[in-house]
Amino acid sequence: MKSLIYLFTFLFISLAVTAQEVHLGTSKDKIDEFYIMSVKYNKKTNTVEVWDRIKPAEGQLANYRKKVMELRKQEKASTEGFEKIGFYKRRIEYNCKNRTYRVMECVYYDLYGKILDSTDADETTKWEKIPLSTIRDDEFKQVCK
Repeated sequence: MKSLIYLFTFLFISLAVTAQEVHLGTSKDKIDEFYIMSVKYNKKTNTVEVWDRIKPAEGQLANYRKKVMELRKQEKASTEGFEKIGFYKRRIEYNCKNRTYRVMECVYYDLYGKILDSTDADETTKWEKIPLSTIRDDEFKQVCK
């Protein structure tokens, strides 16, 4: 009976640890916090699929919302409802061999987890070089070891 309790305790703790996000860093302007949510390797294509979450840094919600809305305007995307944004998630593909990446999906949420908007890319999305000394570079180094 004791061994069963230890086994279940171990499994529960293991699942809790693997479900946690990994803090990647804070933006240079101290407005955004970046977290890695999941990593999936594809050895066949030498790519890595990463889901990350971008949320406001402590006390930066108003600035975060303003920043996201400005980025959306630059992309000529709708800002309707974005005065309520709480965080967003991105699915990014990295090509470890070529040191490139592409954003394949982005989902925007309000503070309560309701989806505000989402965008999807397709396989024709252009691969971009990873800029040095950026959060993107830090993420690449962590997932393409």
